[in-house]
Amino acid sequence: MAHMNFSDFGYTVDSCPGNKTEYTTSASRLGCGVDENGRSQYVCVPNHQRTSLVEFCYKSTIGFYEKGNCIEVYKSGNLDQTSCLNFTDGCPDNHFFLSDLYKFPACQAVNLLERCFFADPSCPNITTTEGSSPEDDSAPIGVIMGILVPVVSIVLLVLITFVVCGRKHQCKRSVRHDIDTQELEDIVNRNEDRDNDITSVPDCERPLLATNEGNMEMQETVVNEDPEGREEFVRGADVSEFTTGLDHSMMPSQLEEKCKEPTNPDCEKIKINSTENSILLQIDSNTLKNEGAMNYEIRIDNTTETLSSKELNKEFIDLLPSTIYTAEVFSYGKMYQQSAMNCTLNISTRPTAPNCSISPVTNVGLTNISIDLSELKRHDIVYFLVTYFNDSEKNQIKIDNELRYRKILTGLNPGTLYTIEITSVGVQNMTSLHNCVHQNYTVPAQPGNISLVEKTPTTISLKWNVSEGSVNTYNLTASCTCSQTCPCNNYLIQYTSGSANASIINLLPGASCQVEIIAVSGKLRSISQSSTLFAEETAPGGISEFTLQSISTHEVNVTWSPPRCSNGQIKGYVLTILDLNGAKSIKDYTKEIWHYFGNLTAGTCYEINVTAENGAGLGGPISNTVYTTEDVPDEVQSLTAENISSTSIIVSWTKPSKPNGVILKYRLVVKHEEKCVREVIFNCKECERGCPDALANTNNFPGRSMEENISGK
Repeated sequence: MAHMNFSDFGYTVDSCPGNKTEYTTSASRLGCGVDENGRSQYVCVPNHQRTSLVEFCYKSTIGFYEKGNCIEVYKSGNLDQTSCLNFTDGCPDNHFFLSDLYKFPACQAVNLLERCFFADPSCPNITTTEGSSPEDDSAPIGVIMGILVPVVSIVLLVLITFVVCGRKHQCKRSVRHDIDTQELEDIVNRNEDRDNDITSVPDCERPLLATNEGNMEMQETVVNEDPEGREEFVRGADVSEFTTGLDHSMMPSQLEEKCKEPTNPDCEKIKINSTENSILLQIDSNTLKNEGAMNYEIRIDNTTETLSSKELNKEFIDLLPSTIYTAEVFSYGKMYQQSAMNCTLNISTRPTAPNCSISPVTNVGLTNISIDLSELKRHDIVYFLVTYFNDSEKNQIKIDNELRYRKILTGLNPGTLYTIEITSVGVQNMTSLHNCVHQNYTVPAQPGNISLVEKTPTTISLKWNVSEGSVNTYNLTASCTCSQTCPCNNYLIQYTSGSANASIINLLPGASCQVEIIAVSGKLRSISQSSTLFAEETAPGGISEFTLQSISTHEVNVTWSPPRCSNGQIKGYVLTILDLNGAKSIKDYTKEIWHYFGNLTAGTCYEINVTAENGAGLGGPISNTVYTTEDVPDEVQSLTAENISSTSIIVSWTKPSKPNGVILKYRLVVKHEEKCVREVIFNCKECERGCPDALANTNNFPGRSMEENISGK
């Protein structure tokens, strides 16, 4: 509950909020707003005398305070830190915003009678009793005297100054040349707030509070009734003509050194780190020491922040990407004196980093990679910086709107892995904090010609010319065939990854292998290189399925199948046909698997041989016997008749030159005057078999001269 108005800006209260809910309720009750960073401006802290708790709406940016301190308010509305490191408990152990002070109730628990924090071990654990408010009219005489003494001292000092100096231009100017009338009033007001606790007054203000009990009336006149005179008094004051009366250890020269203006800040000594939405300024502690500055004030985009000597980093957040911000830096001395000049920095935030989930590579060739960055473009990106490199070279190009954010990287090595880094570039050539890294291979070149290194009946060794550029490995395939009836199913390919040679083993003689080789880099494959290679041949096997067809009196057709294992490529077949009667032998050659024999003799037995031939030579012959169809025999030869008596003759002859088969019998007819006198049949009892297979079922006839005596007329 608010009791009374406090210095026209706040209200004294019995207690401050102890949690977030109470804090929000109190801020709403007072109608407090938020600062430019969105932090509530409601504040509840002890006054500097620690005689009351004061709540009010702070009109400036909610500050960030050092750990180990509590906050107090002066009647002027200014806030100050006071150390709480001696607290038994509750002292802030982390830096904090003023709007979070409710989290540290020990900084708001005050003994209003003894004007101390309860958490201070030296503070009595008592509270204000009813009717004994420290701000009522029954204040102790010591308090009243504490207020009057400094006021009288100031008036007295003014009088002394006019007496000594006489004129304005005779007064020496040394300390606090920048103090004006308003500052003097602030000093007096601040002193009143401190209840005459002169040890808490900054050293640069202590000469103005020196005591001199004489001429009090003149001092009051100068200070209170003549503002111009009061200003001249302050500006013309010489430290050497004052005595502090309070700190005898502080000599005038020391005081002047302590209150001297700091040198101007040097922006070159400020380190800058930017992100897309923030700027971090870092000041070297040695810089502060060398320049005599105790803290810095930095202004960016209508935001003012202060860096203390213990906290030299300041980050400005919620900024726009790729935007130039102007930062003004002021330095402050030991007694808060501002430097005569500031330094100005034009600082850029970084552009938005490229979206790495979108692949920029649209096409890949042997010596080129196409890149399209149009989908990565954002309004804050001026251009993209593309760096592409491999193990031996590195290149960098700029891709901007003039190229419509498209570019073909040319002159690359085939089959080579390239790392492509894409970085956004904004204003002032500020690069993005992160880049995208993509890796792509170019297409590998086609392998060179395949050649045979060595071959055996079971092995083929080969090699090929390596591809231009780089290759991770080669894919080698082989399709080997021997024959349909003698397949090559167990062959193996022996290849060491990355090499340019291989072997095919477990082949059959004369195997034919169709070899294909493809260069591989990453997942990209080259055009294939192919060749047909053969294992060493050996003599072929015999033909199979040898058959005789279309047998007639003078011709025969024969067919066959190739050898089961040809052991190479069959060039052709050698054929021979032999008359088993020894009459003649015929040799022929064909590349077909059939043959026609003509001009044969009817009723003759022939032996036919067929032999396959490959590069290694002739294989074993396969034979078959054929008996041509019999025909009418020719007439007998050497027919003679001899008269041996009046009733008998002897007839003799030889067999026909072309019997056209096996003679089974002779028929002898004797005629007389065209009349048949005698007919004799001569049957063969032991006839020779012209072809055993052909006459296997023929009766045997005796083999002898066929002649018989003929008697009769």
